[in-house]
Amino acid sequence: MPRQNSGGSVTSVTSAMVEHPIAGVTASLAMVTKGGLHAITRSLAMEYAKQGIRFNTVAPGVVNTPMHETDSNEFLKTLSPMGEISEVSDIGYAIVYLTEARHVTGQVDLSPFLAQTVKIHNSSNGESESWSYRAGSSRKSSRFLHYGS
Repeated sequence: MPRQNSGGSVTSVTSAMVEHPIAGVTASLAMVTKGGLHAITRSLAMEYAKQGIRFNTVAPGVVNTPMHETDSNEFLKTLSPMGEISEVSDIGYAIVYLTEARHVTGQVDLSPFLAQTVKIHNSSNGESESWSYRAGSSRKSSRFLHYGS
């Protein structure tokens, strides 16, 4: 991307468990690598911002995949603040949004179920926008000033 001088976007997928571990789930080794991706996302975003290369991460919670086919849906819902289980398409919509959002970089979207608000900071004017996600639709909501990270 730097050689092409055309900007670009890198979006990685990690896990909400980096920031919100679950008692009884032995995932320490996996979280070390995923936590590293959180850190490098933020660092690379700052290093390459002037070149128009953006780095973002989606970090979902439980997603309805074959990995959880033996787990009770009722139990899985207890792991979410909203009591819902994400679909793969929910994660896909978040990835597409972050890939196409020209002024979003350095975000680690810790949306356990992607049905919540994501704050987008615009460093050029100091403002942020709030976007709500819900199963494939993105809806712009109120504007507000951003103070801090």
